[in-house]
Amino acid sequence: MFKCLLFFCMVSFSVFAHAQSIYLTWLNVWDGSTEAWWSPSSSSGVKIIYDGISTNKTSLDWNDPALRQFYLQQVKAAGIDVIILDLTNGLRWTEACNAVRDFAAKNNMKYAAAINIANMNEFEAKAKTVWDAYADPNVTHGDAYLYKDGKPLMVMYVGESAWDSILQKGNIPPSYEYGSKFTLVWASGENSRKDKWGWQIPAYDGPQPSSDAMFVTASLNWTAPHWSMTGWRKNLAYLDYNFLVARQHAPKYIIVNSYDDIRERHGWIVAETKDASFNYNALAQNSNDNEGTPGLIMRDVYGNISTNAYYDRTVDWIKNGIASVYHAGGLIRDGAYLMTNASTGKGISSENPSAYNPQNGILPVDRTNDKIGVPVYQTENPGYQQYLFFYHLGNNEYRMVRICVGLSFEDCAGKVCVQYDSPDDSQRWKVSKEGDSYILTNKATGHVMTADDNTDDVTSIPADADNMRQRWTLTPIVTM
Repeated sequence: MFKCLLFFCMVSFSVFAHAQSIYLTWLNVWDGSTEAWWSPSSSSGVKIIYDGISTNKTSLDWNDPALRQFYLQQVKAAGIDVIILDLTNGLRWTEACNAVRDFAAKNNMKYAAAINIANMNEFEAKAKTVWDAYADPNVTHGDAYLYKDGKPLMVMYVGESAWDSILQKGNIPPSYEYGSKFTLVWASGENSRKDKWGWQIPAYDGPQPSSDAMFVTASLNWTAPHWSMTGWRKNLAYLDYNFLVARQHAPKYIIVNSYDDIRERHGWIVAETKDASFNYNALAQNSNDNEGTPGLIMRDVYGNISTNAYYDRTVDWIKNGIASVYHAGGLIRDGAYLMTNASTGKGISSENPSAYNPQNGILPVDRTNDKIGVPVYQTENPGYQQYLFFYHLGNNEYRMVRICVGLSFEDCAGKVCVQYDSPDDSQRWKVSKEGDSYILTNKATGHVMTADDNTDDVTSIPADADNMRQRWTLTPIVTM
């Protein structure tokens, strides 16, 4: 149900000549009062803050002319160049799509469509519809439609095998009159490869470097989309890491997914999420994930529930090229590090949520084990999945987030564990330097992070100046 893309993409070369990257975002134009499942009070417990006034809170509604103009103004103010119309749920919502088209044309922006298909006959039929309605240069504001490689662009939301075999990786023969008019790009809810334009980045792989197109998001998905709540969450550290990697490679297109996708953890719209309650339990078999949706709640870097942390951070990245640090002057720079113990040489990890296997469609057998609150442990040959994001919170106190799971390190009664972000002092670690290594002291307990003598556990115990297992090496991966 919840997959329909509106890609807002500015691509006039004269417009983009000054920009290092072109920024795009998806818009869920299908989400509104046109749908039988829509609720006027909230969108799955999330209330959109309208017109910047905290008392004006509504459900997301692309069928309301005033609300959609507000959304579009917010997207434009953020510095987005291109909007992608999410039409992956069908080619409907003409009123909302036309409003986006008109807004793009009047504001020197571009737009494009994203669709979903099952076979080539459906592809040709939908390509004709998109061409006739939007991409034909002779239709209303046809010049506002995004072009890439000399043709109008269309995003194909399909599985990896369908992209490779049915759509031949976008190489459409001329026998498909309308389909061959487009430059096709790929999007999917699963799988990783470079030049992906959405809809998820599997958290176990992370962002895929490219000089052409990179997709950035706050959404961490360890299981099949729509089937897990605890294995699927959002986190600022993942968003920042994605943007940092994209900045390293300076792709032509940076797809920031998705401004208003509040349910699938991408959204950076200003909203109240404290009562978020969205899940797909009705669609999942044997699911016991019934405790609510804490991974959907938006929190700032301090762990406090926030309405605007994600919007402001996204704007900071787009407007300035690199986001600001929250507190300057820390002992180490904010960013991603590989942390290894100075004595054992091992990195730190935690249990991963069960990963969905898209090759055979098998759901994880046990989705009740959400891997939250579990102790961290030492691991050999650490790599991307062991990267930690350090945020300086002042006074050399840092939040440490395991990037690929979006959970913070916490002192849990003598053991170090991973938990949802919170403002508790147990998630603040004072960083001090001893020679070439670092000591991490928990603010709440005063205890020091330690590699256990007899096991691979990571504990939090009283400081011991002679204990080399309390010293850690930090290797920068990418920093602010």
